[in-house]
Amino acid sequence: MSRSVKSVTDLWREYTVGLNGQPSMRLMYEGSKHIFVNDSERKFYDGRKKILESVKHIALVQGITEQQAASKVETLRQKDNLSLNKLISMIKQLGEKEWDLI
Repeated sequence: MSRSVKSVTDLWREYTVGLNGQPSMRLMYEGSKHIFVNDSERKFYDGRKKILESVKHIALVQGITEQQAASKVETLRQKDNLSLNKLISMIKQLGEKEWDLI
């Protein structure tokens, strides 16, 4: 996972297809018993995963593509001038019903 990713759409791209010739996060992490180098890496991944799960949820509830949902979340992030870390905090505070309204 790249710590240089700053947008939801880039995070989604890293997750689905990979960035800079690297394999996708989906391929690397899902369905495997990935062992993280340290607790900091696990926490970093878990936080980013919250954003990815939110994108999937919005796509499902609203009947749109996951890419469209990623764009919606990115628009919200930009509107509120949030970093990805602050977006993760916001996601943790909101329930699924609030996400349904995005």
